[in-house]
Amino acid sequence: MPAPYSLDLRERVLHDCDGGMSSEDAARKYSVSIAWVYSLRKQRRETGSIAPKEHRDGPKLKLAPYENKVRQLVAEHPDATLEELHAKLPAEVRVTVPTLHNFLKRLKITWKKTLHAAEQHRADVVEQREAWKKLQEIIDVKKFIFPGKTRTKTNMMPTHGHAEIGKRLIDFVPHGHWKTTTFLAALRHDGLTAPLAIDGAINGKIFFKPFANPSGIFRSRWSLPRWRNVTRLILKTFEHG
Repeated sequence: MPAPYSLDLRERVLHDCDGGMSSEDAARKYSVSIAWVYSLRKQRRETGSIAPKEHRDGPKLKLAPYENKVRQLVAEHPDATLEELHAKLPAEVRVTVPTLHNFLKRLKITWKKTLHAAEQHRADVVEQREAWKKLQEIIDVKKFIFPGKTRTKTNMMPTHGHAEIGKRLIDFVPHGHWKTTTFLAALRHDGLTAPLAIDGAINGKIFFKPFANPSGIFRSRWSLPRWRNVTRLILKTFEHG
């Protein structure tokens, strides 16, 4: 909601009107609506005040008395849908699902969830994660290599689109090459390295071919090496400088 006009502007508008200027001319002079000038003059005439009226928050929300209950339901059933939360409301609360949605929005409760791997709580995984955190304190980040890949296919072009009835929708694709093109690269601390485009899909052997020089520590997002393997790899890397 826009802020109300300042008291200084209100005084200047009324001063000009009291001096003989019409409401229409005052509205044009101060770039305000004629209806607002009329309303301001009426307010002074009836109440003697020209201060902005207090803003009203609108009608009282039906769910306002049950705010604590709604918050408790969300805390107990955080992944319940709106319909499921609506069904769990007390019997005396008669509101619609959209009303519940608007009330949750006013409470700044949004629909979201972040999923973490349940294996994080396994004893062996916890041990490996703690070992990895300690190892990060002694690793030279300049030796890290993060390999990655992406791909595209010519048949990813949408085969349908919108057009008026009776008119064709024509597009062009390279029909002579319906294959996958794969792009490989590795990310180091100072930028991208070893870029390579391959005509077709790849396997593990091709994936690591551009990074054959053992001058870094591989950290892939597809597989986390076991603690012993990581230790051997790091020690070997440090030995080779």
